[in-house]
Formats: sequence, structure tokens, C-alpha cells
Amino acid sequence: MGPEYPKTTKGTVCHVRPPKDSIDRSNEIGRARWIVFPQFRAGASMTLKPLDKTQAFIQLTGHSFNYELIGLRGFQAMTALVDACDCYTFEYGGDLEQAVEQLNALADGLI
Repeated sequence: MGPEYPKTTKGTVCHVRPPKDSIDRSNEIGRARWIVFPQFRAGASMTLKPLDKTQAFIQLTGHSFNYELIGLRGFQAMTALVDACDCYTFEYGGDLEQAVEQLNALADGLI
């Protein structure tokens, strides 16, 4: 892990070195397909709901610690990302395995 950056809006964060396989494949293009905003709420029923792209954009910019620093390039990149993805909110209440199964079903095109 790299150096820690304390007192961000997300708390203390740091960068993690990727696995060697990821570095070896770094020239491959990966395309995002979904943007999912998970929320754990004790006792809640599991719900996966479509999210309006405008709302997804607003949430993403709020979670991007360097969005304002990048300016127009950041805006264009974020817009392209949101345009290319289906966006969802995902609330779950406790069973992490079931939550992972739900997201795998989304990835497998079963939802």
C-alpha cells in the first residue's frame, strides 16, 4: 500500500498496488458496463433499482476526490462513463453472499 491520506471526505485513504497480472494486462482496454451505488442498511430488504444518469453523475462527482482539479477533461470523462453505463442504487441488509449473488446476476445479464 502507498502513503495514507488522512482527513478526506471518505476518511483516511491510500492507493493499493495492483496484482502483477493486472500490470501485465494494463494495455488491454476495459469498458465499464454498470455503475452501482451500494448502501448497507441493517435489516433492509435487498433492492437493486435503476438510477437516473443525471443523479449517477452527481453522486460520482461527489465521490471523486480530484474531480474539480481535472476540470473539463474530468467532466468529459465522467460524462462518457455515465453515458456508457447502466446505473443503479443497491441496498442490502446483511447477507453479503446474497448481495454478491445479486450483483453477479446483473453481470451475467439475468436482471
